[in-house]
Formats: sequence, C-alpha cells, structure tokens
Amino acid sequence: MIRAAALLLCLPLLAWAAPGERVLQLDKAEQRRLQLRTQRADAPATVLLPARVVVDPRRHLRVTSIQAGTLEPPPGGFAVAGDTVAAGQLLAWLRPALTAPQRRDLEAERVGVERDVQLGRLQIERYSIDEAENLDIRLPTPSIQILTDYRIAKARQLELRHALDGRVAIRAPASAIVLRSGLRSGRVAAEGETLLELNSSGGVAVELLFDGDDYDSASGSEAWTLQGGRLPLSFLGETLDPVSRSRRALYAAGASLQPLAVGQPLRLGLSRRAQAGWLLPARSLQARGDRQFVWLHEAAERFVLRQVSATVLPDGWARVAGLAPDSRVVTEGSAALSGRGS
Repeated sequence: MIRAAALLLCLPLLAWAAPGERVLQLDKAEQRRLQLRTQRADAPATVLLPARVVVDPRRHLRVTSIQAGTLEPPPGGFAVAGDTVAAGQLLAWLRPALTAPQRRDLEAERVGVERDVQLGRLQIERYSIDEAENLDIRLPTPSIQILTDYRIAKARQLELRHALDGRVAIRAPASAIVLRSGLRSGRVAAEGETLLELNSSGGVAVELLFDGDDYDSASGSEAWTLQGGRLPLSFLGETLDPVSRSRRALYAAGASLQPLAVGQPLRLGLSRRAQAGWLLPARSLQARGDRQFVWLHEAAERFVLRQVSATVLPDGWARVAGLAPDSRVVTEGSAALSGRGS
C-alpha cells in the first residue's frame, strides 16, 4: 500500500517532462547569476538596421550660374557649408566672361556709341530740345530723328557698360542651410553649373538600404542616433536602388533634440513581414548535431530544453517553428543552461 501511494505521488512529476526533454530546476538567485533573459515566442520583433541621414529631395535647392563668368565675393564674403542664408540674400557676384576678341570688339563698339551719345547731346542742346519729351508727330521731323538716335545710343551704351563692366547678382532663392558650396573668388563658372546646394528648413530625411522582402519598410516610425537620441519618422516611400540593387526606403525626419548632419549614421527599427514561425534572436538556439533546441521557461524555477525547427537569418535572427505562441523562450544565457544541463 505504501509503495502504491508513493508511485501515485510521483506520477505528476513524471508527466511534467515529455519524453526526451531535459529539465533544469534553478532558484531565482541562480537565474540572476546566470543573467537569464526571456521573451514570449509571439513577441513582436523589431530589427535595428543601419540607416543614414540624407538630404530630403523635396527640399533640396540648387543655385546655378545663369551664364559663364568669374565669381566675386559679396561684402560679407562667400557662404560656406553649414551657414544659414535668408531668402534674397546676396551670395556672390558673377562677372560675365568674355574672350579677348569679344572684349576687343565690344570696346570698339563702346567707343563709337559714346561718340554718338556725345553728338546727340550737342544737338539736343543746340536746338533746345527737351530730352524727356515724348515723341509726337507735332514735333519737327529733325527733332524726332535727333531724339530717336540719342535714345538708341544711350540704351546701347548702357548695355555695353553692363557687358564689359557689369556684374550679375546671385541670390538665395529661399531661406536655407548651405550644404555644399563651390564659390571661390576668381573662379570661372560655366553656364548652368551648380554653385551651391541648399537645404530648406527641416529638409533632412532618413535613408535605409536593405535586401529581401522580409522587412516591412512602412512599419518604420523611429530611429536612434549612435548616442541614443530618438528621432521620429514618417514613411515616404520605397524604391529599388539601381546602384546597390537593394531596396531603398525614405523617411521624413521629425523634430530632434540633437542637430542632424547629412551622412550621419542611425539605427532604424523595422518589423518583419508575417511568415510561418516565430522570430527569435539566433542566440536562443542550441545545436546538437543536426538538431536545434531552445530552452523554455515553463515555471518559476523550471527550464525545459525543447527541440524545434529553425531557419537562421543573416541579421542575427532566426525563424522558429514548433512552439506555442505563449512559450517563454530563453534569449540570453541559453548556452549557460546547456552547460548546466550536460
């Protein structure tokens, strides 16, 4: 009778572990010493991927040279990368470039035009003609001819003066931050050449390059700087980068407590697309030959080694099948448990 009662008391303990499973009993102090960490099998897994700060293409401005010429600095000097410029601010002077033959021909023409202006002035004074008078048929024909020739000569004189001595003002199209500047005193700029690249206020974005279809790029809502600063994001779109042949996701950057610089590295959190199996850190797996196992935390002080089917992914994660959704898997310290259980 006593033996039968003892056997009945042991039955629950024998049923507690399935055949082939290894069981460890560890008190809380020992669990803390081994620095064990666990998570549910169905816990949402956010993967941190490397990203970087780029110029927001929606707010990228370019200042170009409208014609070939030599650059000259404004009174305050040229703006450099990092400077803030106001809309309409003078950024540089552009003196049109002329070849030696062109300049010689224009100088000769200017001499002739200035002579015509002087002769017209003498005739106006001689015949007491009002220089500002509107041309009218009531005026004598000679007076009309004198005024017409004088005004044509004056207009051409102004054009030649601008062509030979004048400068073209290059101004900022909007309030912005200078990203890159090609302004140098005495430098000859070609027609249509980009002189400055500007970034209007708040015009930075975050770029993420990744491979495969596992990641849901639209799920990205925040990134972190290497110093731990948080940056909220808004998904803009996803394209295929033709150079790297990777997927390229772009996010608008929200307000940040720290200034962001173009090219600055970040870590961006993405969720994986729903697939069969649970996503767990690859370090959770314990291999024995061609079989794979995970440690489950089944009770307060009870750990069970369970065989699973797993596919290791290239970014430190694994897709694991054969677990119930509420299974609590050891993700930190599983190797230490295997050492204790051997």
